[in-house]
Amino acid sequence: MNPTMNHELEQRKEVNPLKDLAKAVITRACLDSLGCITDSNYGGNTEKNILVDKAKRFFDPSIKSFRLWCDLAGGEPEYIRDLHNDLTYHYNCGKLKDFNTRVVIETLLKKL
Repeated sequence: MNPTMNHELEQRKEVNPLKDLAKAVITRACLDSLGCITDSNYGGNTEKNILVDKAKRFFDPSIKSFRLWCDLAGGEPEYIRDLHNDLTYHYNCGKLKDFNTRVVIETLLKKL
């Protein structure tokens, strides 16, 4: 049986390496901003704190690079910033302690 044209279009829509890359960048920035960083990769707390601070500043809709990553991921910068703010709030409240943080972020970004 030959696949239909609609089926082929659906398959092409699902494979989008740039969108996947953008979502991975946003996921990493979320994890970094929450401090989900392995200490073995960094020299100490100072470097880790700098990375966390830079990751938090990444989620600013007025920054051109953030808007570009959001566009590639298929989401509005303000929406992704709000997702990050909500995630940070719930993470800091301890509501996500029983969940894998990466999986939570990736699940939220699947909706883009």
